[in-house]
Amino acid sequence: MKSEIWVFTIIMITVYIPLLFMQKFSQRAVFYGVRIPLGFENKEELKKEDKNYKRNLNICFLITTVLSILLMNKISEEYAPVIFILGMFLFLFEGSWCFYIANKRVKAIKKKENWGELLTKGNVVIVDIKAKSRSYEKLSNWYFAPPVLLFLWVFFISIRNWKEVELVGLIIFPFTIIVMFFSFLSINKAKQNLNGGNVENIRLQNVKFRRTMGIFMIIITYALSIMFTATNLGSMKLITAGSENIIIGSITIFTIILSIIVMVYSYKVGQGGKNISLEQNANDDKKLIINREDDEHYIWGMIYYNPQDPALFVEKRAGVGWTLNLARPMGKVAMALTAALIVGSLFMVIYASASMKVNLKINHQAISIKGMYSENINKEDIEELTFEKSLPPISMKQNGGAIGNKKVGYFRTKAGEKVKLFIEDDENPVIKIVAKEKIIYINYEDREKTEALFNELKNLKDK
Repeated sequence: MKSEIWVFTIIMITVYIPLLFMQKFSQRAVFYGVRIPLGFENKEELKKEDKNYKRNLNICFLITTVLSILLMNKISEEYAPVIFILGMFLFLFEGSWCFYIANKRVKAIKKKENWGELLTKGNVVIVDIKAKSRSYEKLSNWYFAPPVLLFLWVFFISIRNWKEVELVGLIIFPFTIIVMFFSFLSINKAKQNLNGGNVENIRLQNVKFRRTMGIFMIIITYALSIMFTATNLGSMKLITAGSENIIIGSITIFTIILSIIVMVYSYKVGQGGKNISLEQNANDDKKLIINREDDEHYIWGMIYYNPQDPALFVEKRAGVGWTLNLARPMGKVAMALTAALIVGSLFMVIYASASMKVNLKINHQAISIKGMYSENINKEDIEELTFEKSLPPISMKQNGGAIGNKKVGYFRTKAGEKVKLFIEDDENPVIKIVAKEKIIYINYEDREKTEALFNELKNLKDK
């Protein structure tokens, strides 16, 4: 259980840090989702609201994290992932609520001080009509060709070795490439937000920011593709378990380091590269400066909804990255799919947690194990049935779940064997079943219950 608590704490901190510095990541001349006059970020009343937001967020973070950890220690360990997911989603909701409160209070200050009169007059929208002619400023989509070719290579190999293929791992590979590609497209195709300062400077900063973030996205896609190639080749026994572990471990460490670099870079340069230094030009004073009112297009200062804007991808108003225009049909579809994915993930975690308990039944002809990784074994197919003192050393998880001492699903042993586990306590003796090229290990938390099951299975086999 200790490992799950450490992972939960690390993920919560990872989510907490960007939320804490949300204003640092916001667009130019925007304070907690509210458009303000240029240079007003240092107003005392706004600094006070920034402190209030951070105080509220800190309270939510501490209460949610501590309460979740206490619950994880109290409940049965197979239900720890449910607390894990609920705690994380709860904190994200709390963070959004803290932001909404700050947004509401800043809007009240803006209205009271009549700051709207200091913004650019009229409905001025700047469009860079030469952007398409400067294609060299954008990264090519062809950078995603190598990961696609790598997947196709793995796919054709899997056809030849279909008996050893781990279907879930094979499906996740292209799905990840597609998700990363659409994330890359959102960077390349998103509308430039030429608002909040010197228009030409904003454009140049935005170009540099997009290229850097696009490069990060490509590198991470390449790293993940190599990792999925290794896991799929490993499941087909085309590389050794040791080589697979080295590749996956190296890629995981590399991805974590790269993610930290991205976070630090984003903090330093701000949303859209607003803090990137540019060479000073003697004609800078003559350049166009725009800071127009656009609060009405943002719900709660975060969600972009503008039916008059044909763009689907736009810069986030608060936080680093890009988001969707929810007024567009595809924006609504994407939001619905995201909501369905979140709800589905929650139910999947609950179902997976319930599946950590061995639900086994024996009839006259077969063994039936129910749950996420269900299994049916006919007694005629049982080639070997033994009672082992311990589970063999496990090298890695391939398509399964592991919580504390519980393990369910497909794993790889250090000897390179692909095994299916239904284990309630990996420190207790286990039953080993070999049936039609399958190796299955089963046990209960109660040793005596495991011994009783072994005797039942032995009687079934001997009939």
